[in-house]
Amino acid sequence: FAALDEDTLRAARPALDADVVSLIGEMVRGDALARPTMREVAARLRGDRASAPPKTEALPQQIGRYRIEGVIGRGAMGVVYRARDVVSGEVVALKTLHPHCNQDTVISRFYREARLLAQLDNPHIARFVEVNQDGGAHFLAMEYVEGSHLGEHLAKAGGPLEMDEALGITREIAVALADVHDLGAVHRDVKPANILLLERGGRRIAKLCDFGIAAAEAEPDLTREGLAIGTPHFMAPEQIQGGSVGPAADVYSLGITLYLMLAGKLPFDGPDSRAIAFKHLAEPPPDLRAMAPGVDPPVVRLVERMVDKLPEGRPSDARALVAELDALKRGAVRDISDHPLPGEGETVIKYDYHWELESSPEALWPYVSNTERLNRAIGLGAPSYERRNEEGRVVTDAHLELSGLSLDWREHPYEWVAPRRLGILREFSAGPFVWMRSHVELRPRGTGTLLEHFIDVMPRGVLGRAATAMEVGYKAKRNLGRVYKRIDAHCQQQSGELDPFEEVPVVGGAARVRLEEGRQRLLDANLDEQVVDRLFHHLTAASPQDVARIRPRALARGAGLDEDEMLRACLHATAAGLCTMLWDVICPRCQIPSNIVESLAAIVDHEHCATCALDFEVDFGRSVELIFRAHPAIRKSELGVFCIGGPGHTPHVFAQVRLAPGERFAVELQLPLGHYRIAVRHVTTTWGFSVALDEPLDNWELSLVADEAPRPRVLSHRLQRLVLHNPGQQEILARVEQIAARDEAMTAAEVAFLPLFRDMFPRQVTAPGQLIGVGQVTLALVELANPWRPERKELAVFGDLISLRERLEALAGPLGGRLVKLQGDGLLFAFDEPGAGLDFAWLAVEEEGTRCGAVHRGPAMATSLDGRLDYFGRLVGELATLVRAANAGELAVAESLHADPAAFRRLQAHQDAPLINAHGVMALLLRPQAARTP
Repeated sequence: FAALDEDTLRAARPALDADVVSLIGEMVRGDALARPTMREVAARLRGDRASAPPKTEALPQQIGRYRIEGVIGRGAMGVVYRARDVVSGEVVALKTLHPHCNQDTVISRFYREARLLAQLDNPHIARFVEVNQDGGAHFLAMEYVEGSHLGEHLAKAGGPLEMDEALGITREIAVALADVHDLGAVHRDVKPANILLLERGGRRIAKLCDFGIAAAEAEPDLTREGLAIGTPHFMAPEQIQGGSVGPAADVYSLGITLYLMLAGKLPFDGPDSRAIAFKHLAEPPPDLRAMAPGVDPPVVRLVERMVDKLPEGRPSDARALVAELDALKRGAVRDISDHPLPGEGETVIKYDYHWELESSPEALWPYVSNTERLNRAIGLGAPSYERRNEEGRVVTDAHLELSGLSLDWREHPYEWVAPRRLGILREFSAGPFVWMRSHVELRPRGTGTLLEHFIDVMPRGVLGRAATAMEVGYKAKRNLGRVYKRIDAHCQQQSGELDPFEEVPVVGGAARVRLEEGRQRLLDANLDEQVVDRLFHHLTAASPQDVARIRPRALARGAGLDEDEMLRACLHATAAGLCTMLWDVICPRCQIPSNIVESLAAIVDHEHCATCALDFEVDFGRSVELIFRAHPAIRKSELGVFCIGGPGHTPHVFAQVRLAPGERFAVELQLPLGHYRIAVRHVTTTWGFSVALDEPLDNWELSLVADEAPRPRVLSHRLQRLVLHNPGQQEILARVEQIAARDEAMTAAEVAFLPLFRDMFPRQVTAPGQLIGVGQVTLALVELANPWRPERKELAVFGDLISLRERLEALAGPLGGRLVKLQGDGLLFAFDEPGAGLDFAWLAVEEEGTRCGAVHRGPAMATSLDGRLDYFGRLVGELATLVRAANAGELAVAESLHADPAAFRRLQAHQDAPLINAHGVMALLLRPQAARTP
């Protein structure tokens, strides 16, 4: 039908009524908006001539103050004339409505377009002149653009445009749309026919026109007899579905237009609108790299993002798009996969594997990014790694024996942007390969994901080509497909019984007998049966890598069980010979274990992280974490390292990128609410920002200059776009990290206070007298009321102290606190969180039998005395000074707590409280017994 014209139809069916022939011609017009509605078709077939626009309309001489000079175009809704203002002589485009188009919705849409144009003053938008009516005829006068539209320009070119020309047109239309979006409106019909091109001053200028279906972003999408308004070839998926649309819909339409300019063909086409709409909703566009091989990779990547099926996968609006186009023009912002490759040439062998998966990118990411487990699951061995310092930079070399091949390579840092992509480059000094690059993309497809895995290899000689064909072209494709599909199946199931990576060997024989006996011992110790069963399921069904590092709190949370009970189960399982107890020493910068020891007594004051080339003080409250491992008699744990530096090791890092000297890199994220920082390896300066609700700012461009950190920014929760610039002379590695406590970790400071731990493992405490730093800790000291009245004996005072201890321990436990020791006539408690310490101290001073209290926060020293952890240092001494300065019923709150947001909020209600100076320690004096609630 696309080629149908009225002459052809008359020749085939000469008996047809001329009006019917004309109607059929209108019904099959290429422009959906130019076709009559079904109501109009029915009315005209019934013979209602009033419903039909006149076939031959006499050219009016004048409308309003505009003298008509010719017709620019006709449509089902009206005519656009070339007209001249009889007063000023200005030539305008005069848009009129047919008299039969008198429905309220049509007229309302017409005046909406006029109101929007009247608010816009942009060199890339056809200028508004006037809206009015003349004798009941509605008209809109706007700037007349002498030239052709983009569709005509493409037809004349007969193929794709030059990349620079296409990007230039796209940027100018994005500039126009940016003003539209700033007004809270959406154009909704961006397409080549609505992009006018004119020559001015020796250069071509693009102008956006036809705002006839533009509407406020919040309004439901306009429909026409049940069909979404727009042009099918260029409509966004959400627009096709008839839902509400936002600025990202215009970005999509402009992305399709840019694809057309670069490839010379539309990405989606079909015999009718329904077929085209289905492709927009369900099919990925043809690979632009194949359609237009000369287009730069960063441009390809931008187009792919512009036409993402989901609005959140695209640049958020036209202004964000302009920023990206400007960066591309500078030749600066690149994609992860675009790093210069050493010696790249014609011998590079490229593999492009893809799988359609049912799970979302967010669900798949924790597993796909776990390169440690993935590499083992696809059959790669555990390489031997060597880190060393070269000219102030840490470099990593690796060696692996694979299928009889000896491989030696330099490992470059992983790069990733969660949850969409990750990549790694390896340069080989020996073996069949010169270099190899692996790059993974996770693209949303409806509720599922298109997972693409690109592997590029430069082989070394004939042996290299043969090894590449076997190891990458055959084995990698087969094994990756198997594992990716298994991960997808794991994400789709509800029970979580299937290991996401590989089959787990069955535990049998003597190991099974030992497990069953151990399980009964745990049940005899009155442990929760559900917790015991979850632990034993993990010991038998988890992978060899997962039983090598069991974290009780994470295991309990994954099953929705009590965390303290899971820790008790792990301690009893260790005593029963089912597990072994170990301690991870965590680097404070990269959050990766730098060492693992079997006893707290073996921990030294300082450790070294080879990844960060960092010496750090060991902090029992932050740096030392308790873990468990399956006993060798039960399961063989996988202790080999299959990958270092991948995103699976650092889940708090949402993006990591390498920046060459002078390079700029755009990172688009959708971070949860919270606090973040941008950190650079080997640089102490960090750049902080927060993500909050209802914040308008979603773009932040910054130079990563050491010792020059701007004030922290607050970015929108919808989308965060960071443009990172390396102004230095050396490559840097930048990371976007979440600032959050390792709340799934059980630290040494936390565990060492547990009576069960101290009773069951007295040799696991620190060496007697050894002092170890404990970073920041909150201490609360509560003093007994009037203990030494003349009539009271020591035994009675001690009894009161023990009674008070029991009551205060019951208060401290739910707040995460623990008793440290009896100190003089008082009790000393420790807390990780300042707010919890303040809440406890307030409640404690209200307790009968207490006189006063104090709470302070800061660094302290810890040691083991008589089998338990104890605190020493200035902090403890200053706390005792504060207690002495407090009167009966008062709580002294040190100024150190004001830096904590939670504690600060609690103290805001007490701004009038007296401020004291106790031997150099500033504190507020509160009276809990008078206020009753903090």
